[in-house]
Amino acid sequence: ANHVVTFSIEEGYVFDSIVITANSSSYADVVSASSITGGTASVEGSVVTITAEEGAEVISFVASAQTRWNSLEVNYSEVA
Repeated sequence: ANHVVTFSIEEGYVFDSIVITANSSSYADVVSASSITGGTASVEGSVVTITAEEGAEVISFVASAQTRWNSLEVNYSEVA
């Protein structure tokens, strides 16, 4: 599979976290086991939280298998 997912944000903002609610815990595990750039993942059941590195303007990961999501929440801050 090896699908690349990339989130980028407009200038003047940075990511805080991305919360993905997957269709099942196994789909969540696919995300958390991915090679992630710009953050680190933790998983609880079917919910994956990617906590952004400080100042992250891009977060991306390579999923090694199919993953299905029910919802996606992006948390961000304005750069002072």
